[in-house]
Amino acid sequence: MNPNFITWNKHDQLLCSFLLASMSESAQSQMIGCHTSSQLWTRVSQLFATRSTTLCYSLQSHLHAQFSLKDLGDVS
Repeated sequence: MNPNFITWNKHDQLLCSFLLASMSESAQSQMIGCHTSSQLWTRVSQLFATRSTTLCYSLQSHLHAQFSLKDLGDVS
């Protein structure tokens, strides 16, 4: 086996351990099946991108409900 690959693999596994150790248990459970740091990072990015988009739409909807244009009509 290529010695460079062995070194890379060791470093990658250390990075995986660090990433997993920095996550909550619920986040860790979403990482099952990830074997490389790249797979972990991609899964985390996908999970949080989805949540962030959903949160943005939810907040936007809430703000529109709280401050509709008719309520702002008196502010000029």
